[in-house]
Amino acid sequence: MLQGERCVYANTALKRISGYDDDEIAALHFIDAVHEADRDLVIKNNRRRIEGELFPAYEFRFLRKDGDIRWLSINAAKITWKNQPAVLCFVDDITLSKKARQAAKEYEERFRQFFETNAEYSYMISTDGAIMNINRSTLKALGYKKEELIGKPLLETIYAPGSRGRARRLFLQWHETGKIRNEEIVIITRKGTERTVILNIDAIRDIDGNIMHSISIQNDITERKETENEIRRVTAHFQNIFNSSPSGIFTVDARGHITSWSPACREIFGWSAEEVMGKFNPTVPPYETDFYFKSLHKKQTNLDVKALRKDGSPVDVLLSSTPQYDAHGNFAGALGVMTDITEQKKAEKRLAQSLHEKEILLKEIHHRVKNNLQVIASLLNLQSSKIKDKKILELYQQSKSRIYMIAAVHEKLYRTENFASINFQDYLKDVLNKVYRTSGIQNRVSLNLEAKNVILSINDAIPVGLIINGLFTNSIKYAFPEERQRVSLTSISISSTTKRIA
Repeated sequence: MLQGERCVYANTALKRISGYDDDEIAALHFIDAVHEADRDLVIKNNRRRIEGELFPAYEFRFLRKDGDIRWLSINAAKITWKNQPAVLCFVDDITLSKKARQAAKEYEERFRQFFETNAEYSYMISTDGAIMNINRSTLKALGYKKEELIGKPLLETIYAPGSRGRARRLFLQWHETGKIRNEEIVIITRKGTERTVILNIDAIRDIDGNIMHSISIQNDITERKETENEIRRVTAHFQNIFNSSPSGIFTVDARGHITSWSPACREIFGWSAEEVMGKFNPTVPPYETDFYFKSLHKKQTNLDVKALRKDGSPVDVLLSSTPQYDAHGNFAGALGVMTDITEQKKAEKRLAQSLHEKEILLKEIHHRVKNNLQVIASLLNLQSSKIKDKKILELYQQSKSRIYMIAAVHEKLYRTENFASINFQDYLKDVLNKVYRTSGIQNRVSLNLEAKNVILSINDAIPVGLIINGLFTNSIKYAFPEERQRVSLTSISISSTTKRIA
């Protein structure tokens, strides 16, 4: 009971709340025990009570004797005490409930901020399936404004048509159990784009344990699903190549031990996957072990090597390998492909043998043609010794010269590695020098032959040789009569690009 600024009466409860005894309370100015931030409020309301004004209870902070601050709720009535006006106060310590309300308010604010800022899709759904609240991440992903979704049925609005039946069954399950865990389901955006999410639902209950609404969290895994599907597609594609490739495919770890072994490896070498897994590659001959292991570390390897079959027989293989590295750039193993080239090697050997035989045969043909032409030239030479007519003898000499030109081509082809073409510069020097030496004019006519290095095929060499032979012999015959002394025939020019002779 307050009379003026003093407490003239205090019951046991007030003494327990304040921590003061009777004498201390009697000597205390009550307003001094009020928190300074609330003193004006208490003084004002005390005056209002004295003046007879009625108003509801209010709250203020009280300072205990030990300095602790307590929240009090006070309701008061005007009375007369010893013929003087006084105020009868009814005080409740509401510190605990005040703290509880404050904590609840702070928790509610933290939850609201978490709900709104959560990166995952978050909903509050009523027991009849209506959307009560929805966070920003969900609105952004779905393409809606909040007012467009509040109150709308969740199942028909959020879930894709193909998932609504399952979503309805999950909703009924939530009604029974109060929770749903890690269910994969498909939702749909405003534009009709489907998104795959992992759904988790919890129930918010009242004090009696009755479900008031749900908190639904959806973790969008669309990109992860797409990545997983792509990984599965690539893996299936690689597995198909791995199983169906005619070349043996294998992988090894950093120690060179087999970690995978394709069916083709078994076909080529005879070892099954069970026999080689975790072991060093058994196809590598012992003397090649170091070389093989070093080759796995190279950036890319393509080697023609000898390998071993299970029965110990050798097999020619083309080994291609690519090193694999871990996240830190350390060698982690290699992917290898071994192709059986035994038949290819045999075919190459047969081809080389056949080519060698054909080279010998072609050489023999050129040699025989040259010999036959020389026999013909010799026969003409024998026959010409019996001819007295100069014109006929000249015709014989021209025929011999032409035959010699043709024979010289075959002689060159016989002595060269290339049976399709000859160096025409060397050919001209040989044949024209021979014609020049047998012409009888070397004492008074000098030959200075300047022929470029030209390569001609046999089809071009013979006709070009005959043409030059005709030009050369006619030049000797008609351009240098006996009375002309010391004349020089300087050059013959041949172009292989324009096929011109000058």
